[in-house]
Amino acid sequence: MWKDAPVYVTIIMIAFLIPHTLTGLLAMICAKLPFGIGEVLPLVHSGEWTKNGEATVEGPNVRVWGVRQACVGLSFLFGLVFGTKESYMVALGVFVSRCYLDVIVEIVEQKRWWLAGAFFATGSLGLAALIVAALA
Repeated sequence: MWKDAPVYVTIIMIAFLIPHTLTGLLAMICAKLPFGIGEVLPLVHSGEWTKNGEATVEGPNVRVWGVRQACVGLSFLFGLVFGTKESYMVALGVFVSRCYLDVIVEIVEQKRWWLAGAFFATGSLGLAALIVAALA
């Protein structure tokens, strides 16, 4: 870990490392969101999909969503392991980019305003940590 990191920055790194990595890995392994998460938070399309009469796929975009989640979480892990200011900033930059790009998708395409707000709020926490890290 970056020994001179501001406490807020390290808290954000760890706080978002855990849920992103765990939900991402679970989605990749299970092909659906476990523990009823999919019913509570409609983040991915559940159900089945069949292409040209071939095999049916359950939760067609769950695994790819899981990959994106895990990548964000692992960027935090690598940032903490490498332990430099720059590695923290790269991990936070990945997180902020993902959040704000999700805001755009939610506003333009999905029209889930509450989720756009949630992504904006978490992205703003990450942006604040990025700015604090850059100024440290």
